[in-house]
Amino acid sequence: AASKGVVVVNSSGNAGEKLWSITAPGLVEDVITVGAATLPTYEPTLSKDDRSIRLISDRNTPAFPKQGSADVVFVSGDSPKVITQKQHQGKWIVVKSPSSSVTSYYEAACRAKAGGILFYQDGKVEWEPEININIHNEQDHRLIPAATISPQGATMLKQGKSIAWKWGEEQRSRMSAMSSRGPAVGTWLMKPDLVAPGIDVRSSMPRDLYEQGYGNMSGTSMAVPYVSAAAAIILEAHPEWTPAMVKSALMTSADKLTDNNGLEYPYHAQGSGLLNIDKALDAHTFLQPAALTYGVVGTESCGTQKEQSFQVTNRTAQEMIYQVTLSSEARKWDISYPASITLQPGETVRVPVVWDLTTLKETGILTGSLQLTNGTELLRVPFQLIHGSGHYPLLTGWFADDQMLAPNGDEHKSIRFHYYLPGGADRMIITASRIDIGKKAESEYLLFNKPNPINGLHTYEWNGTDVTGRKLPDGLYNLKSKAFADGRSEMKDDQIIYIDREAPRATFMKEKSERGVVQGTIQDMMLTLDYAVRPMFRIASGIKQPSLIDVKWSTSNTGNWKSVRFSEDKRMFHVSLVGSGLKKGEHNIFIRMEDAAGNVQIQKTQVNI
Repeated sequence: AASKGVVVVNSSGNAGEKLWSITAPGLVEDVITVGAATLPTYEPTLSKDDRSIRLISDRNTPAFPKQGSADVVFVSGDSPKVITQKQHQGKWIVVKSPSSSVTSYYEAACRAKAGGILFYQDGKVEWEPEININIHNEQDHRLIPAATISPQGATMLKQGKSIAWKWGEEQRSRMSAMSSRGPAVGTWLMKPDLVAPGIDVRSSMPRDLYEQGYGNMSGTSMAVPYVSAAAAIILEAHPEWTPAMVKSALMTSADKLTDNNGLEYPYHAQGSGLLNIDKALDAHTFLQPAALTYGVVGTESCGTQKEQSFQVTNRTAQEMIYQVTLSSEARKWDISYPASITLQPGETVRVPVVWDLTTLKETGILTGSLQLTNGTELLRVPFQLIHGSGHYPLLTGWFADDQMLAPNGDEHKSIRFHYYLPGGADRMIITASRIDIGKKAESEYLLFNKPNPINGLHTYEWNGTDVTGRKLPDGLYNLKSKAFADGRSEMKDDQIIYIDREAPRATFMKEKSERGVVQGTIQDMMLTLDYAVRPMFRIASGIKQPSLIDVKWSTSNTGNWKSVRFSEDKRMFHVSLVGSGLKKGEHNIFIRMEDAAGNVQIQKTQVNI
């Protein structure tokens, strides 16, 4: 689409803060991949002189003061019982607490009539308290403000207990914890490209879900419309711009976001920063690509050089001269680039950037930026190198096209599995673990064993056998894939598969047949495993309570089948043939049973009318 002149915008996903969680189609260069940030909101701060502490307040509790000072006291202990009215009334309590305990600490602080409460956790710079308020007697328990701070903020408060910390507020956006993080698996690109507001966004909703037709929603899918609309506004103002120019304008104009400690979020979280449409509209210098990737380099590659380049285009009617420097965090690396770039009106210049790996010792996801300055104008060109093969996932994208294998029934004669190997592997195996309660429960089977698979997307079609060609017994299985490379391994599982080759079988109650009644019970594995199997059919058919067994009767096994009442809970069927039009005497009756997988069994019995 991009090659046809279409600006393609895609959400990064909502997989959270784990690295490498952005998936296709957001992995490619031509797509603008968007993460989610909060809307600009006023958040409380505590400050003294040149020191400032940012807070993330709980939205369900009262607002924080905007002025005045805070009387801070730290609380230690493993229980909220340490908070008492005698010691903590009117105080601002600071407590180290896991997320699971914040509500109990909050309620204790309310009972103690504290001024408010601040939570922190080791290693967590930002998190939302998510207090579930459960206070019933408003006369005895008043609600108080609550927020989280970083452990660094807690240290500042502890070291400055004698200082009068002053309340204030600042308007800012911050990264959403749900927004997927890069880099891009396989393409090794620096993703996302930028972020936009995606939390508590007012949006239209189906009226059957929300009567008013509008509601607040969160996610990267809420952020994408901001960027799509920005691209549309840009193209309305500059219809001659290409998709690459639109992407460059959006990325080079984005505003960098900082976390609770005032540090910029990493590139794999926010990309180039927060969307700024006003600045993007005024862009006049364009970069392609707008970010550089040096791919994955093993530690054994030290002693080599890697070169990447980008093009700079001047769309103004005057000469532009940019001074080029490295961002502060990148100055420790041996990177060569032109000291300046001179662009004549309408000119495009290629800029080489060479990374010398000879002395590079640091491993991991290494990021920085080139900074192009012209007076007050600043353009950033982010770059990324993944140094050391142990820093990217070996295996991703593990999924199945279907959940059922019923080769003797309908069309479910095989299942296709897909997996992605970003860098190839030394070996790839697929196993199946029996997870039901049958005789073969917990049995393990090797289904696939391939040495040296290449990088890329792979498809494996499975017909229900192991590597020796033996059929796996009917049952419920968890299929797992595992890749091995560079002395490490990675496994993906949770592909739950149900194998069913056997049709239902009936046991007839002979004593009932003398009274013109056909009655009996049905045995079928599908009934035993209904807790797992029924959701598979519900997903496929959309029926809330799909039938697992269909039972019919006939005087002939070739047609004119009539329905039989069947109770899946009791596993019993019953039909009275008295008054059915059959003559008196003994009759052959055929019972046809078909399970939801398409396995059919016809059994004959006799009945006397």
